[in-house]
Amino acid sequence: MLVGLDLSDRAYFKKARETRSLVFSDFLLAKSNSQPIMMSAYPVAAIDGDGDSVFSRVSISIRCRS
Repeated sequence: MLVGLDLSDRAYFKKARETRSLVFSDFLLAKSNSQPIMMSAYPVAAIDGDGDSVFSRVSISIRCRS
């Protein structure tokens, strides 16, 4: 678990904040280790109506074989 990682530049994160709903990313490279992943994000404001935080989680990790 990576606490404090700034994901606010990611499109899925911005969309979750704007729409106040669950959002899934396209495939992208993880900031922590550059592995291909897919993320989901859910704004806390959708739960309590007051916060501006977004909960984000790795949904799928993709491994490529060569």
